[in-house]
Amino acid sequence: MTHPPVSRLDRLLHGLLWALAIVLIPLALVVGVGRELLPLVSGQKPAIERLLTERTGLQIRLGSVRGEWQGLTPQLKAEQVAIHDAGRPDRPLLVVPSVVTRPDWWATLRDLSPRLETTIHGLKLTLAPRAGGGIEVVELSGLRKSDPESAQQALRWLLAQPGMN
Repeated sequence: MTHPPVSRLDRLLHGLLWALAIVLIPLALVVGVGRELLPLVSGQKPAIERLLTERTGLQIRLGSVRGEWQGLTPQLKAEQVAIHDAGRPDRPLLVVPSVVTRPDWWATLRDLSPRLETTIHGLKLTLAPRAGGGIEVVELSGLRKSDPESAQQALRWLLAQPGMN
């Protein structure tokens, strides 16, 4: 019994289906497992605080942290993020109501290194001079939503300060 000849189009379609299967099956597994495991992040709050504190050198406390999915993208949402000076742990330097971090797929592909997109909601900052020089961040203020130029000036001034640690 002989088989009919296979056309180039049939080979191309067969190869395309295999390529799709090789890409989509692992992607479906990762998304499926991730959707099940990401909510467990909320139980890892002390470990996340410890990691952030070690990496930044500042005392960082999280009110809450949770993981969730938006489409095909995992994201971490932390609320009431408080940054404390190690010398004065009793008073926070900065409290951010909400921080959302997710992978930035396009920047990761462009730079071929992992990139995260981080959105900070409700940031308020007040600066005060330190007795020994420099400034202390108390909370963010003066960044009115109706005046983007004022916000840019305040941020430029803040980032230009030599005493920022």
